[in-house]
Amino acid sequence: MVSTKLLTVVGWCDLIFMHECAYVKSFIGINVHIFERLRGEREKLGFTQAAFGVIGGVSVRAQVNYEKGDREPTVSYLAAIAKVGADVQYITTGVRCAPLGGEEALLLEGFRNMDSETKKRTLAMVYGGTPPAAKQVFHGGVGQSFEGDAVFHQPVTFDLSKK
Repeated sequence: MVSTKLLTVVGWCDLIFMHECAYVKSFIGINVHIFERLRGEREKLGFTQAAFGVIGGVSVRAQVNYEKGDREPTVSYLAAIAKVGADVQYITTGVRCAPLGGEEALLLEGFRNMDSETKKRTLAMVYGGTPPAAKQVFHGGVGQSFEGDAVFHQPVTFDLSKK
């Protein structure tokens, strides 16, 4: 048997938790405008609620509930509507995802198709012509060592022969 006092405490904690969650959701905009933005994106793309529901893998009723704010969309729903051009970042945060310009898109596509060595050289060029420094590790006795970044403007020779 559970005491009435315990139920009261649990009920009070649940009430506080529910209030805090509602406050946080309102503060970060989850329950404030997400549903208006979802409807706006659907209309901008020219879909009916029924068609958008099918794309998102939900019923028309679920789509209506999303747009009324009675239900929150799932991640799988958002991923599905993103494939037809919905700006999910905007729907969830209110911040539009800036599209890449023509040259930026070409550069990104080219970079993604490069092998790893070409990517390293490209990044070195972008960040001032110096590739990321490789760290050398010496095992055993070393007469002299140094650690950190070193820039050599002349060829350097190390004599590793025993004397």
